[in-house]
Amino acid sequence: NNIKIKNIEVEGMGSSQWSRSCLDRALTLAEYLKSVHPDIAILGLKKYVDDLKLDGYWWLSNRGTNQFKGLQAIATFGTPQSNVGAAKAEYRTLFGDMDKFDDYYRSLVKVEFIQLVGRFRAHLYPNKEFLLYAIGTGLDLGYLSELGCQVEKQNVVELCPEAATRRQADKWKLFNFCYQLQRAGERITQEAISRGLNVSQGWISKLFKGQSLTWTEFRKIFQFLYKSIKGVGINTPVDINNEFLREFLELDPIEMIEQTVKEIREYGVESFCKLLNLAAPDVRMGILGILAASIGLGRGVNLPIFDE
Repeated sequence: NNIKIKNIEVEGMGSSQWSRSCLDRALTLAEYLKSVHPDIAILGLKKYVDDLKLDGYWWLSNRGTNQFKGLQAIATFGTPQSNVGAAKAEYRTLFGDMDKFDDYYRSLVKVEFIQLVGRFRAHLYPNKEFLLYAIGTGLDLGYLSELGCQVEKQNVVELCPEAATRRQADKWKLFNFCYQLQRAGERITQEAISRGLNVSQGWISKLFKGQSLTWTEFRKIFQFLYKSIKGVGINTPVDINNEFLREFLELDPIEMIEQTVKEIREYGVESFCKLLNLAAPDVRMGILGILAASIGLGRGVNLPIFDE
C-alpha cells in the first residue's frame, strides 16, 4: 500500500526501436525526473544504457537485487518485451501448440514489472512512500493494483511538457495562454495566440484539424465557461477519465466523445452554452475540465483560475 506507480504514456516507445526524436524526449524526461528526485534510479532497455545514462536495465536490474532497497523513486523506460521468436520456440516446446501464445507473451512482461516492484523492498519500510515511474507506450499495469500498489495513468505532457511531442506541447501551451488572455481581459484570437506562443496561425488551425471540436467551438465554449465559473471559489482537481476530449491530445479515446460532440452539433454552440448556464458551477467546472483535457491539462491538476 505504500507504493505508487505512475504509468506515463510516451509516444514512440511501443517497440525497442526508438526514433532519434523519441530518444531525445526520453532523455529530457529522465533529466527532469533527476531534478525532482536527485537519488532516483533510472532503468530501461540495455541498448540505451549510454544514451539515457541508465543505472540498470531490464531482465537484470529489476530482478532479485537489493541494489535499490529503500530507494524512494525508480523510473523505467520502455517495455521488457522478450524476443518473440525465442518466446514462441519456448512456448511450443512447453505446450505443443500456439493457441494461447499471446497471453503467455503478455505474462512475460507482467512478471518483469512484478519483479521490479519488489526492488523497493517496501515491506521493510511500512512508513515510507515509494514512487515508480513506468514510462512507455500503451503499458497496461492495472494488475499491479492487485498487489496493493496505487496505479495512476498520465500522459507525459501532464508531467513534463518538454518531453512531449511538439503537437502535444503546443496544445498544452495554447490552453494555458487562453487562461492568460482571459485573465488580462483580452479576446482569445488565433492572432493573439500566434504572437504569444511565437507560432503561425496556420499551425494553430492544424492543432484542431480532424478533432472533435473546431477552433471556433472550442474558443466560444472556453470563454463562456471561464466567465461563468470565475470567482465562485471552486478549486477542484480535474479528472479526465470520463471526459470527451482526451482524443484532442491524442490520449486514450473515451466513449463519451461522439455522443457529447453530437449534442453540441445538434444544439449549436450558443444553445449549448445556454444549457450549461443552467448547470451547477461544479458541473460547469467539469466541462471546463473537458476542454482542459483536450489540450493536456490532465488528471489531478488544479485549475489556477479558481484560486482567484
